[in-house]
Amino acid sequence: MLCFVTLFFVGCGDGKVTLEGITNPHNAVHDPSQPIVVTKFSPKEGGVGTPILIEGSNFGSDLSIIHVSIEGQTLPTVGCDGTRLYETLTEPLNDTDEGHPILIRIGVEGKEKEEFTTEKFKYVITPFVSTIAGYKDERNESFSRDGVINEAQFGNINWIEFDQDKNLYILEEGGGMRFIDKDLTYVDTKFTVSNGIDRVRTLSFTNDWSKMYITNDDDNDQWQGAGTIELSAADGFKEWKRIINSRFCNGGAIHPVDGSYFFGSYEQGQIFKWSGFSDPMSAKENSEELFKIQDKDWEFNIRFHPSGDYAYLVVINRHYILKSYYNWEEKN
Repeated sequence: MLCFVTLFFVGCGDGKVTLEGITNPHNAVHDPSQPIVVTKFSPKEGGVGTPILIEGSNFGSDLSIIHVSIEGQTLPTVGCDGTRLYETLTEPLNDTDEGHPILIRIGVEGKEKEEFTTEKFKYVITPFVSTIAGYKDERNESFSRDGVINEAQFGNINWIEFDQDKNLYILEEGGGMRFIDKDLTYVDTKFTVSNGIDRVRTLSFTNDWSKMYITNDDDNDQWQGAGTIELSAADGFKEWKRIINSRFCNGGAIHPVDGSYFFGSYEQGQIFKWSGFSDPMSAKENSEELFKIQDKDWEFNIRFHPSGDYAYLVVINRHYILKSYYNWEEKN
């Protein structure tokens, strides 16, 4: 009993390629006395995982003698019906403006015919999403757990921030601050919550990377709760000290040029500029209130543009973003 499989290659109008089936490919035979001809291929650019359709003639359909490559990288041949080759890019290529021709080589050793495409394939980096660390257990739960990258777990994450070396710092409400090294090999806890520091919200580094400021949403009825804490690179950001007392502080940011520190309170939607005074006095005593946003009782973050010309105020619970321009003369 003979079994026949069918293969159809379809080049879509938008440059994408789809594989739909196979049509008795064993009828197509490569003639080693004749050259192989390549007429076109599509798409002309793509990243890892891109399917590529090459059209021409005298390809045959014996996949064991068909070899296709780009810049020395072999492309797996999914199928061929004699005039159409279906390939897949499985590894990254060098990213060049000129692109790379595709080499088609067909035949048994010593009798191979080969041809390059006249047009070049442009490799582009395509975005993708994958899990770096963290998982849920058999009970669909996740807790703070250090260790090698594939065994670590996380609790309620509020904020992530990179340092100058591309290490990653992570704030967990009710947990503290976690750390992932730039090589993505392990997860470590820098500090755990204690003494009223249990609702950490945002993290910002000083411009020389020597310190970091972390906001804490103290929800008591007084302005003497811990609003911002400071940590130092000198001890590996493991020990914190309180620098600003505040109420409902859930967003802070350091100006990327002059180093001033700004923070907010959602009590009345206030935005403050810290005086820099070392003793942790109340925000109302030790800071200048600049303005109020239109909504109170809603959390918001502050994020400066790298130029320092403006900041975005992200009002989390109300689902909108404000833009505030920086006054270079007044420095606020």
